[in-house]
Amino acid sequence: MKKLVISLAGGILLSGFAVTSSVSAEADYKIQKGDTVSEIAETYGTTTEDIKELNNLSSSIIVTGDKLKIDNRRVLEVQKGDTLSELARDLDVDVNDIKDWNKLDSDTIVIGQDLKLDLSIDSLKNFDEFVAERNGQAPVQKQESNKEKKC
Repeated sequence: MKKLVISLAGGILLSGFAVTSSVSAEADYKIQKGDTVSEIAETYGTTTEDIKELNNLSSSIIVTGDKLKIDNRRVLEVQKGDTLSELARDLDVDVNDIKDWNKLDSDTIVIGQDLKLDLSIDSLKNFDEFVAERNGQAPVQKQESNKEKKC
């Protein structure tokens, strides 16, 4: 009987751990007046289809003030000269978060290693530009929206 109770208690603890250790793969974006799903997708480095699927949208019609989930997971390949502290600073995340996301026990990273990142909505907005600059490419020019064209 004791073994059964201990076994059940262990199962409950493991189940609770699995539930509490889940990490969100989404960042929330509050829809602004004039936003379109395609502009939001371009701004945050995703696709219209991904946003629609993640938010269970059957069309691209969105409502000002509502929130959209944006997939915030990205992967970054470590390059020569990279350090966790510099990457964390440049991406506006905490070093310990990068270590947690990648199950790292130390600050040691190696060239070619893929680092998983769960970025904030603000960090997502600049991620593609950050990657382009570190790869020696010109930043991708985003199309001007109607909001930006008005003077």
